[in-house]
Amino acid sequence: MSRLAERFIDRPFIPEVSRYPFSVQETVVAGDLGQCGGVRMALKVTKDLLEYADGKIPIYANNAPVHNKLITEAFQAKGLVIEPEIDKILPNSIWILSAHGTSPEIVTKAKGKGILVVNVECPLVTRVRKEAARAEEKGEHVVYRGAKNHPEPSAILGGLKNPQSATFIIDETDFSTVRLPSERPIRVLNQTTLSTRGIKIEIDKLRDLNPGIKIPDPMGICYATDNRQDSLYGIFSNPQKPIDFLVVVGSKNSHNSQELKNIGVGFLGKDKAVLVDSPDEINPVWFSENIKRVGLTSGASVLDEYTIEILEWFRKRGSNLTFLIGKEDDPRFDDLTFPLPQNDIANAKAYLDKQNVA
Repeated sequence: MSRLAERFIDRPFIPEVSRYPFSVQETVVAGDLGQCGGVRMALKVTKDLLEYADGKIPIYANNAPVHNKLITEAFQAKGLVIEPEIDKILPNSIWILSAHGTSPEIVTKAKGKGILVVNVECPLVTRVRKEAARAEEKGEHVVYRGAKNHPEPSAILGGLKNPQSATFIIDETDFSTVRLPSERPIRVLNQTTLSTRGIKIEIDKLRDLNPGIKIPDPMGICYATDNRQDSLYGIFSNPQKPIDFLVVVGSKNSHNSQELKNIGVGFLGKDKAVLVDSPDEINPVWFSENIKRVGLTSGASVLDEYTIEILEWFRKRGSNLTFLIGKEDDPRFDDLTFPLPQNDIANAKAYLDKQNVA
């Protein structure tokens, strides 16, 4: 049984009459969905520090700890201040560095300035960043595939000593035109929230455009991203029970959520796949006429509570809920639980104690 299905056992059912025609007979819920290990770690640290400060002193963050609108707004209501510019952070301030990673240069500069850094970088992002640094040391040329204006590429590429050691590829156009140095080994790395299937297609294009160059398979897609994408492909794999519409629970600034929506667009078209944070963003008009079966999933930075609110929206209007089983529902699956940055937390709490805010 999936973890969300358990939440609906013995849950009271209160039907709601819709003013609009509503034809959805079944909502099919992906097996693997919702928050990952890195997100859980970042949320726990941020929540604990905000509670420890109790609103008496601001807690800063260089970015949203995770890319979720509702979570960020809840943290801001409890005293979190989003401030990406290090020059605006005063010494002895507590500065949480996001799960998507931060350039080592910025971390060093912040600590040198006396800022109390609490680094909740996802260990899977750390792994890619260290791999990029190792590749540079070995004389390899790094090809990094990431999204424009996302903090993760800045963290990875910012850790290199020489910017010329890497080629940053943003989109498919870059893959079609880039020419790689033939005299150096190539190391391909990528943002953790991309699509494994999409990356493999792009790597094949690189090989075609750069004949004679050995290009290894990429490293970087995290386990949660892969699992959530595979589960969504599974929803679309049954031709006897086709999906007519896809709802992805997640925020627009969440890259992994956007990738899930893109999968839906690939199967259904851009008008039949949507990304929403809450039931307030659902338009009942989407589900009139021929929409019989809706697929539903959620991004890796979405709390189960947010997904459940969306499921309740469908259930109240008469849709049956079908919960699929995913890899992470198997008790043999060793879900990754990441260690907390204990030293950073201890330093931050010691400072809060001195300020008599604990």
